[in-house]
Parts: sequence; structure tokens; C-alpha cells
Amino acid sequence: MPHSTAWSSAAETLDHTVSSGWQLSPEGRSGACWFTGPTGYSSLTLTDIFVPDASTELTFWLQYQLGSSAFRVAISSDGGETYTNLLERSNNYARNWQPCTVDLGTFAEQEIRIRFELTNGSFYPSGGVWLDDLALTSGTWWRWLPFIDDTALTAHRFAEERTLLDDCADFSVFEATSTSTSPDSDWGVSTNAGVEHCFYKSPASFAKSRLTTYAPLTPGTGTRLLMRWKRKLSDDIFRVLVSADRSSFTEIWSAGGSSGWVEQAIPLDAYAGQPIYLRLEYAFSGGGYFPSGGVWIDTLWLQEVTNPELEGQPVHFTVMTAPAEPGSYILASVVEDTNATCHALSPAFTLNVLPRFDYQPEPGGGATLTRYNGSSERLEIPAEWEGRAVTGIASNAFGGTPVVSMILPASLTAIEAGAFAGADGLQRIFFTGNAPSVAADALAGTSATVYYLPGRAGWSASFDGRPALLWNPAPAPGVTFGFRNGVFGFTLTGTALIPVHVQAATSLTANAWYSVTNTALGADGTLRIRDPESPAHARRFYRCVWP
Repeated sequence: MPHSTAWSSAAETLDHTVSSGWQLSPEGRSGACWFTGPTGYSSLTLTDIFVPDASTELTFWLQYQLGSSAFRVAISSDGGETYTNLLERSNNYARNWQPCTVDLGTFAEQEIRIRFELTNGSFYPSGGVWLDDLALTSGTWWRWLPFIDDTALTAHRFAEERTLLDDCADFSVFEATSTSTSPDSDWGVSTNAGVEHCFYKSPASFAKSRLTTYAPLTPGTGTRLLMRWKRKLSDDIFRVLVSADRSSFTEIWSAGGSSGWVEQAIPLDAYAGQPIYLRLEYAFSGGGYFPSGGVWIDTLWLQEVTNPELEGQPVHFTVMTAPAEPGSYILASVVEDTNATCHALSPAFTLNVLPRFDYQPEPGGGATLTRYNGSSERLEIPAEWEGRAVTGIASNAFGGTPVVSMILPASLTAIEAGAFAGADGLQRIFFTGNAPSVAADALAGTSATVYYLPGRAGWSASFDGRPALLWNPAPAPGVTFGFRNGVFGFTLTGTALIPVHVQAATSLTANAWYSVTNTALGADGTLRIRDPESPAHARRFYRCVWP
């Protein structure tokens, strides 16, 4: 919904944000604040949409302690597809709150999104970014509000739980060994790879350099080895192997080529329930290599996964909303994971909700319906709409609609010319009251038959040139009423060929009535009814309704 009042946030909740790596901190300038660190990558995107004017500024209070990791304020004017950096801070040791201002005037009259980012780089262990007291000085803005929540997908989602295996700071979990006695053939610990510490194997030693767990581990059916690593390999290669006895090893995964820091998942489910040793191996037997290359391993986890086949798959689902008030809505979906973290909004779309009927108010409190906006084939028009009695139907009110059968209220007193013009599928119109006044050609172009109730005034054998039939089905007494061969039945009589729907229930106050037959009386004005379900019930009630 649009807001013209100035936007501000004390940053005391993560509501109206999509956060990856940010959290609430009690160390705010005024209460709680947003925090991320000590390094990234992390992002915090405001889900509110802003339309600045030429003088709009984003203001906030910032405290940061960073190495080469950079804090950025980025703006998107294309729905989140791309972002432009407007402010950057890094390489600061002192922690003190300072005001910041970002000019948004270059985005005047454009819909923008605002994102706060922290990049990866060197850092202080106790450092990071603290953000508080945000505001926009002018412009308008929109806020996403919940429209519908759905949890049906929770049983059909990928989920994971990680247990740290090794932070790669020393060799307490893995033993470093080599097939060579050369000192440079073993793995080492590096602090020069953009992370605090990691395992590192330099290239081109003619050996198999190995990291082998001291103790066995026992995977389950959903266990994977998850490894955060990077590599720069040519003819050299990296392998993962397993062993039941720490002597004879089997390769289960390998990779070459190059990559930045990535997470690699390696399934261990083939060894579920079996104690195994893990081995990480760098091998070079000649050929090309990168002098500055090798393998870096930052962290190793054991990852337990649920529904691994759904990882990375697109999600398709249908959800039924409650009836929405007429109006125009901009909608988008957002997914909240098991950690209550909301992930990015889907592309937005506009939903225009029309009222079921448009109408024109009439003197005396009545309403003339001017348009039906629905898509039902069977339609019952209410006696009252928007607090007014429905007294008329205007010209072209049902043109182009798929209505086949219609029930009109007793409050109806007038039908204008061409009211049903263009309603090509209309076959039956059931009037519950007296005959209304009707303009010439109100039913022109339709093949509808008109039906009316006994005791109603003003009816004859035709209505605006269409046949009009008395709808008067009633059960006939006599020998056909009752059980025959163990099945209850009766005969309906009435005007020939009128449609009828016979229903049954075990109580007159039942919420659900079940169909016995939905048909029409014969040319002789009779219809034999048999209820094959009647022997299964101690009692059974029947009613005849308009189909």
C-alpha cells in the first residue's frame, strides 16, 4: 500500500527485510540495531519500495570495524535485477557511531530497492558493521503486507543440518601424510587466502599429498561431506576417498580445474551405517600446473539432508486465497526457511480484483446491476448487493459472460433492453418473484427458457418472446410412493420438461444433501424417482430444488 509520510526505521526488527547474514544486535545507537560481520558476503535488502524525488536523501547511523571487507549501500531501479553502489566504507579500526547520508535524487520518480552489503575480505575478529536509525527525507514508498500464508510446501522441501567436522586451523582431526619425504609435499595451514586460516596444498610435488581422519565416522542415509574450498589446478587433481580400515581406500569423488571459494557437497549415503575414514588427496604425476595454484580448504562439515532430490529445484504450487476486497494489488511471493530467514521476493505482478457485480444506485435505496464480472456458469443473483435491494438489470449486464443457468431474486422489478445481449450460452432463467417489467428485446439473442413459481403474479406463457414455464414439481401420492423391491421411490409431477434436481439427506437440518438425480420431467409431466441408497438408511429426507 502507498505511503506519503516520511519513511523511517529504528532497525529493531528484521521485519520488511530480506536478510542473508544480518542479525539483530543489542548494541544499537538507540536500542537494538542491525549487525553483520566480521566479514561477508552478507546482504540486507529492504522489501519496501521507494519512489524518491529530486531532494530525497537516505540517512542512517553507521558503526564499522573492517579490514578489506567493504560495507556498501546499493540501489536497484530494475526490480532487483542489478544494483548500483552509492556508498562504500572499509579499512577502519575505530568503532564509533557516525551519521551517513546518501543522495537518491538521481533516481527521482523511479521505483527503487535499497540493499546494504558486506563483501568478503580481511577482517577484525570482533569487527563488522552496525546499522541504526534509518530514514528517507522525502518521497513516497510502498510496503509489502502479508496476503496469504501457506505451509503446504514444508513437507516437500530440501532441508539441511550441519555439524562442524574441522575448521582447518590445525591437524587435530586430519593427519597430513605424503608418499614423498620432501618437506613441501605435505599439506599445510595458510593464513594468506582471504580467510582466517585454511588447509593449503601447493602444486607440482610429485607425490600424493593426503589428509586422513584419525577417527572413523558413521554416515547416515542423508549424510554428505560438505567442503568450503577453492582450487587452481591444471593436470594435477584433487580426490576424496573412503576406507573401512584406514589402509585400503576407494575414490568417491574428484575434481580439477579452477574455482573461487565454493561449497561442495559429496554424498556419503552409500556407506550409511558403516564406520569409515575420510581421505582428502592432492595428486600430481606430471604435466601442466599453475605455480600460484593448488588447493585451499577452509571448512569441513558433515551435512544431514532431507529430500536431497529437491535441492535447487524450482517450486510450483497453487494456493487459494480468501476472497479479496475489490481493488488493485501488487503481489510477490517470499520463502521463509527453517531458520526464519526470508529469501528474495519473486518478481512482482499486479492482481486486479473486480467486484462480483457493478451497480448503479437507484432512488429509494435500490440497485440496478450494470455488469457481472464473474465466470460462473450457474449464477444466483442475491436479493441485496452492497446494502441495497437488487431491483434492476441494466443493458449489456451479462454480455460475453459464460452464464448458462440463472436464479433472479424476488426483489427484481425491472429489466432493461438488451440486458442479456451477448450471453450466448444462457439456457435457463429462474424467477423467484413476480414478473418484472421488461423492455423489448431484453432476452434477444438468447435461447433461454424462463421459469417461474406458483402463486407469483404477472406471468404468462411467454416472457419477452421467450417461452415461460411454471416450475411446480411435486410428489404424487399413489402406488408408486414407497418401497418397491427394497428400494424407496416416488413419482414427481408438474409442467412437462421442467428441470429438477432431487436431493436426499438423513436430517432436515443436514449441512450436506446428496444428489439422487438431476434431470427433467418427461413430456407427460412425470418423473419416476428411485433411491438406491435408501436401504442403507433408517430414515431419509428428500427435496426438489432448482438445478
